[in-house]
Amino acid sequence: MLTHISEPDRPPVEMFEFVQDLILLDHCGRQQRQLPRYPLVTQVSAAPIDGDFRPIGAPFIALTRNISTRGMSLVHTARIHAPWLRLKIEGKAAFLHAKVLRCRRLATYFEIGCEFVSRIDY
Repeated sequence: MLTHISEPDRPPVEMFEFVQDLILLDHCGRQQRQLPRYPLVTQVSAAPIDGDFRPIGAPFIALTRNISTRGMSLVHTARIHAPWLRLKIEGKAAFLHAKVLRCRRLATYFEIGCEFVSRIDY
């Protein structure tokens, strides 16, 4: 089982600015969701994994757009095809396993919608 995610390069500064602008647009109106989403821009180490939680690709760094108790929205520089991700939020000790619900183009970046399925403390 993968217990360490190596740290790839930081996202470009322009991506931080893009996500901050998205958050401003996201929270101009009322939310129509079952659970509230909270704006959050921080780095997340992500490792693509398969259904058995085995690594299937190179780890990458994405930025969070928002988070809820059920999942999070990530922004990344490339499209991903993995069905699952192993996530580590910057500054937190726990890893999270998340199911990838969607990966769609968002201007020059890609939004990855994830649903949390488990938490692992190391």
